[in-house]
Formats: sequence, C-alpha cells, structure tokens
Amino acid sequence: MGERKLVNDKTFRIGVKYLAEARELKKCVEIFHLMNAYGFVYELERLNKVIETLCGEKLVFEAKYIVMKMKEFVQLNGVTYKLLIVGFCEVGDMIEASKFWNLMVDEGFELEVEAMMDTFFKNNRVEAF
Repeated sequence: MGERKLVNDKTFRIGVKYLAEARELKKCVEIFHLMNAYGFVYELERLNKVIETLCGEKLVFEAKYIVMKMKEFVQLNGVTYKLLIVGFCEVGDMIEASKFWNLMVDEGFELEVEAMMDTFFKNNRVEAF
C-alpha cells in the first residue's frame, strides 16, 4: 500500500488509533518510521493530527508515548504541547498536564492559559486552577 501511495493522513491516523487502543505502542511509532521509508517524511502537522485524534479518543497516555519517542525526529511546537495538556485535563490527570505545562515553559513556548482554563471549567476542576 505504501509503494502505491494508497495511504493518506486519514488512513494513517486510523491505523495508529487502533494500534494505540490495542496498546501496541511500539508499532505506533514504527508506523511513523515505515511511512517515512515510503516517502511520507516526518512532519509536525502529521504528528499533531495523530496526537489530536488520540487525545480526542481519550488515549492521552498513548499520545504521550508517541510524542516522547518522535521528539528526536520531529521538532515539537506549542500546538503539540497544547493538545497533550488539554487531553490530560480532559481525562482528569492534572499532574501530567502541569508537567507538560512546565515543559512547554522550559522550552520557551508561548503559554495558552485560555485553553487550560477552559478545560478546567468544562471538567468542573476550578480548584485545580
């Protein structure tokens, strides 16, 4: 399928999502490398779409694993961190969200307080803020 270019971003996200649901996290990362071998270069936008899909399905810890493994191949940006922060807030893990918040600050990205506040209010976790 890769040689014939039958794979696009949507099929890529679907494949990674189902592997993440099955907790096949090494295979999720291997798919990125396999796609790179077939001419789909490592792209931040593709990684962010995968992270957005996983966080939307409440697979935030799986998304974190993929981000940490792909960090050396793709330069992360504030959007990647924001997706993870919001994802962790939505599943109720404020400690992990704050760890990524601090990591985002350490790497010099602009903070998005609105996203975190919005997520706290949606999840009735105002005391965490």
